[in-house]
Amino acid sequence: MGIEQYDHQEVVRQTVAKLSSHLISPTDKAGLSHSQDISTAKGLLKEMVKRGVIYTADEISYTAEHEFHWHKKDATELGKLAEKISNGSRVQGADTEAGQSKALQIFQELDDLPTPK
Repeated sequence: MGIEQYDHQEVVRQTVAKLSSHLISPTDKAGLSHSQDISTAKGLLKEMVKRGVIYTADEISYTAEHEFHWHKKDATELGKLAEKISNGSRVQGADTEAGQSKALQIFQELDDLPTPK
């Protein structure tokens, strides 16, 4: 089975959720404020794309901003980064180890979701 077995919107949501849980501090909105945050985001997005997920800038930025309360600027930056990686553009400075780990966690969580009837 491939990526098509998963609901695309749920994959997008889980991706942003995983980044948000890693990045967000209890007293602030989430965002890409540190170089390690950006590196982790790149690593996760690259791993998800490698597994067949294709993102658009709009869906990622909307989800980040409206569901996970990211600053608009950071949500837009994340969306552009996701689309760039989805289009096959190279990005440097990705934390591939963190990306692989977080991608594995996302798919385990997706597998645990109840199957729609």
